[in-house]
Amino acid sequence: MSDGSQQTILDALSSDHRAIEALLDDAALADVGEDGDAARAQLVMAVIPHFVAEEQYLYPAVRRHVTDGDALANTGYAGDRACEQMLKDLEGTDVTAPQIMTTIAEVRRMFHEHVRLQQETIFPTLARDCDVALLFELGDDVLGAELLAPTRPRLIATSSPGVNKLTSIVEGFIDRVRDSYTKRGVDPELRGLPHRPR
Repeated sequence: MSDGSQQTILDALSSDHRAIEALLDDAALADVGEDGDAARAQLVMAVIPHFVAEEQYLYPAVRRHVTDGDALANTGYAGDRACEQMLKDLEGTDVTAPQIMTTIAEVRRMFHEHVRLQQETIFPTLARDCDVALLFELGDDVLGAELLAPTRPRLIATSSPGVNKLTSIVEGFIDRVRDSYTKRGVDPELRGLPHRPR
């Protein structure tokens, strides 16, 4: 049972969804300068760990506990990978304002579908069919995975949770060292201060 500080996997991922939707709003309104670069980096740095954690814990739980879970997990994984590929376009140094607007609009559409699938179909089924203790355990797992996950779009991702966990630890360490050194995602006005990693 929860001690009041834990979250179930459903609560943790729903909180992620709300935070990412706010970051999508920020990125859509940002300009092409340094402020915009920081806003878009913050978006990518939130979405990739979210997807990685779901690949490691949510989709395996869906496969085990949900009727037609394989099909749902495959649909979710494919959509997330397509969205991750779109996010690569925001990482380019020569991206133009129209390209940014188009990419953000498409990422917003994809992420809306991601949230709809989970909130309307996956989460209610897991809440009904899974023991609450397991949901809290998976919540801890998801939060831990996000802390170690890569923060940049991956060149290679796998739907195998075991391989995903191993590669994510390595890629995540490299990404976070780079982020700390370059102050990626930090507001330009704050870059003169000591950087505090996410």
